[in-house]
Amino acid sequence: MIIWGGAEDELSFSGASFEDGAAYDPQLDVWREIAAAPLSRRSGHVAVWTGSEMLVWGGTHRGAGYLLDDQGPGFRDGAAFDPANNTWRRIADSPAGWTAKATGTWTGTELVVARTARDGGEQVLEVMAYDPAVDTWTILPALASNLESEIYMASTGNDLLLRNYGSGMYRLADDASSWIALDPNLGDAGVFGPLAIASDRVFARTREYLGADADPRYRSSLVELDVRTGTWSSVPDPHGNLATEWLVAADNQLLFPEQRLAYHLEAAEWSELDMPPMAERMYEVEAWLGDRLAVWGGSEGDHMAAFAGGVIIAPQ
Repeated sequence: MIIWGGAEDELSFSGASFEDGAAYDPQLDVWREIAAAPLSRRSGHVAVWTGSEMLVWGGTHRGAGYLLDDQGPGFRDGAAFDPANNTWRRIADSPAGWTAKATGTWTGTELVVARTARDGGEQVLEVMAYDPAVDTWTILPALASNLESEIYMASTGNDLLLRNYGSGMYRLADDASSWIALDPNLGDAGVFGPLAIASDRVFARTREYLGADADPRYRSSLVELDVRTGTWSSVPDPHGNLATEWLVAADNQLLFPEQRLAYHLEAAEWSELDMPPMAERMYEVEAWLGDRLAVWGGSEGDHMAAFAGGVIIAPQ
C-alpha cells in the first residue's frame, strides 16, 4: 500500500498540505519512506495503481477554499511512482486542471479522470484519459452536470462506467465517441454511493426512502448491473438493510466491514466477516492487497483528529 500527500483537514480544505509519502509491506508489517516526488505539496489529488506504478494527478494546496469550478489553483500536473525502484517520473500536464469534485479510475491501459466545471454558462462533467505508454491525454465526451455532484467512475477493463447525481448513470460507447445512458429500472430506489467491480461484475447499493416517520428512513440493498443491457438485479442479503457506504471489492468477494458481512460471488452466499477491533473512521484509505484489506488513516468524529495507524482485515 502506497500513500502520498494529503492534508491536516480533508473535509474543510484548510490547514497544511503534505508532500511526503510511504509504502507499507503487509508481509513484514513495516513502513518505509518513499523517494521525494517531483510535485508540490497537495491534497485532494487522484491516485490509481496501474499494476506497476502509482499515478498521481491534480489536487490543490490547502487553504484555497472549496473549489466548485475550474477557476482556482487546481493542478494540471502529475507523476508516476515506481515502488520497485523507488523512483518518480513526471507525466504530461492535462488539458484541464483539477476541481474539487474530481475522481479517477484505471481501465487497465489508461487513467481516466472526470471533473465538474463550467463551460461558459453551462455546468458540465468533463472527462479526460491519460495513456502512460505514450504520455498523452485525450479529451472524452462531456456530460451535463452540476458543480456539487459527487462523481463515481469504475472500469471492468472492457467498459468504463460513470455516474453522478447531476447526470445519471452512463457507459462509454465502444468507439469512445459518446456516453450511453443506463436506465436504473429500480422503481423508487436509486443507485447510491460508489460502484464496485469484482470479477468483472458491477455492483452498487440502492437507497429507498421509506418516509419521514419510518425508522430507519432509508433501506439499502445490494444490486448488480448488467452492463450491456443497462439493467440492475437485486442481490438478496441476510441483513435486510446494508446501511453503509463502505463497500469494498475484493477479487471474488464484496466486503461490508462496518456490518461485518462478506458476499461470495461464485457461491452467491453471505458470511460473517471477522473484524479486528477498530474505531469508526471517516476518509480512510482502503487497499485490497490480494488476500487482505488494509485500512489506514482517516479520522474519528472531529475530522481534525486523524489516525496515524490502521488495521488489516483478512477474510476467510
